[in-house]
Amino acid sequence: GMDRLIMFLTNNPSIQEVLFFPQMRPEKKGPELTEDEKHIIEILKANQGISIGDLKTKADLSGKKWDAASKGISKHGLMKITVDGDNKIAEYLGK
Repeated sequence: GMDRLIMFLTNNPSIQEVLFFPQMRPEKKGPELTEDEKHIIEILKANQGISIGDLKTKADLSGKKWDAASKGISKHGLMKITVDGDNKIAEYLGK
């Protein structure tokens, strides 16, 4: 009926996206994070506005692991780096 018509008019490939029943829609998942990324995020949540040096020290990760994890977090839009003179401050942007 109407739901199929709306499906074609809105160019939705799935009828579930058109129906008004939210329980039938697939849940939107958050980003998949590695253990190192989760560890850094926990530190960021506990210390909002922490300097990058302190964050690296608390994370206690090797240089390669730190680079991979921090790039992953930034790619997911969960961390923001603010430069204030010589200080670089990391902020958590998630919920």
